[in-house]
Amino acid sequence: EAVSDADFDKWVKTTLVESAKSAIRDDDWTMKIALQRGQDLYGRYCAACHKRDGTGLPPTFPSLASSSVTVGASVARHIDLVLQGVPNSAMQAFTPQLDDEELAAIVTYERNAWGHNTGDLITPAQVQAQRR
Repeated sequence: EAVSDADFDKWVKTTLVESAKSAIRDDDWTMKIALQRGQDLYGRYCAACHKRDGTGLPPTFPSLASSSVTVGASVARHIDLVLQGVPNSAMQAFTPQLDDEELAAIVTYERNAWGHNTGDLITPAQVQAQRR
């Protein structure tokens, strides 16, 4: 059912306010929260291509377990790959789909899953700073 422009604008404003209230501040962002959310989000958005165990389906979908991206690259490079994708490859950009908190959780999970244990805790602010 179609709604009026005024009703739609009201819905958008309400949705944005509720979304902002539910966001976790960096001060409250912990490794436990990031890993729990990251594991769930990885399962929903990444596992179809990179598999739950991170081994991927090479060559189209490379392994993330012990990869140069998850343990070799800088955190900034890892965030950029997830945000922007990889041109001329199957790796899509997740900038339009996922918010800073979700992306921070996924990158934290990937850097600490499958025995990586880098100890890297990526914050939503780090992701936000790299958005273009």
